[in-house]
Amino acid sequence: MRYALISDIHANVQALDAVLADTDTRGDVDAVYHLGDLVGYASTPNEVVERLRTRAIAGIAGNYDSTVATDYKHYGCKSESVRQEELAHSSYEFTRRAVSATTKRFLAGLPFSLDLRPLGGHAAGPRLVLVHGTPTLNTVCFTEDRPDDFCRKMAASVGLKAGDMLAFGHTHKPWHRVVDGIGCRSARRWRRWSSCACRTTSNRRRPASVRLACRKTLWRSCKPVGRRRPQRLVQ
Repeated sequence: MRYALISDIHANVQALDAVLADTDTRGDVDAVYHLGDLVGYASTPNEVVERLRTRAIAGIAGNYDSTVATDYKHYGCKSESVRQEELAHSSYEFTRRAVSATTKRFLAGLPFSLDLRPLGGHAAGPRLVLVHGTPTLNTVCFTEDRPDDFCRKMAASVGLKAGDMLAFGHTHKPWHRVVDGIGCRSARRWRRWSSCACRTTSNRRRPASVRLACRKTLWRSCKPVGRRRPQRLVQ
């Protein structure tokens, strides 16, 4: 199976359309999933949700999705400055006013995580677990400076073992690590192709589209390889 993973769309329907169009032209994607934060920041939250509903693209709830859906007082992120906090809160309040009742119900219905089995549910593995932040909370940032023990703890919380992978967004910064044979992959928001198995495409104002391929139980490490098609994993 070959998956396209889209993360942190943040109400930018033009970016979403561009990413989906690019994915469609490739013709080698078996399924598309989103990693949450469909709303917030940009101005078209209802249109983004409608696109995903029309395309039947399944996914999970990011912190913006769950907080908007429940009318929570805060969007769930820690800001880096007082000014950033002011702007983020203003954006959050706009989003709460802008979303329709239909959009709000859709956001409320998103699951916290998804557990994918590319070889079928009758097989023991490999597994690809999708979360927004971490397997414990969608507000926690799983950043590259986290130690290996943190990766092990997150993997253990969902029962991952060697050959499995955990994919997430939230930080908007890319990184990939393999700890004890378990892959941890963060989505990104910058224009760049990366690795043999994972791909991102967008610009600095747009969300990331991450292609992830799985063949058998072998996950190959992700390294930037320039702007070219990702290679398929070894059978």
